[in-house]
Amino acid sequence: MQPTQNIGYKIRKLREIRNYTQEYMAEQLKISQNAYSRIEREEANPSLTRINEICKILDIGYRINGAVDV
Repeated sequence: MQPTQNIGYKIRKLREIRNYTQEYMAEQLKISQNAYSRIEREEANPSLTRINEICKILDIGYRINGAVDV
């Protein structure tokens, strides 16, 4: 199993729980909505720096192995 496997799904679920749109997340991250969507669809592998930024916006922590720690 790859360390980032399913991280896009987890990020999407946490975003939806907070009623944030992909557009809002992209604006906060200063990336395009399309680039953010690719992270959620697991078509792009975000760096640990990017994961950290996403976690701060969603107000969650993460584990070093890449799994989201809710």
